[in-house]
Amino acid sequence: SHGEIIQSLSQLKRCNTTLESSVTMASRSFSGFHAAKLICAIIAAVDLRHQSSNRG
Repeated sequence: SHGEIIQSLSQLKRCNTTLESSVTMASRSFSGFHAAKLICAIIAAVDLRHQSSNRG
């Protein structure tokens, strides 16, 4: 839903200000569906980064 996208965006904003600008641009240029897919991909990348830093 749109609310879930907004919630994901606010979480990403806390993680990384560079992500904030790229996601904002993406959400303006893509449909909600594509924006949601993009956000899921970014969240997955952020999660992988956290997992690898936790291991090391």
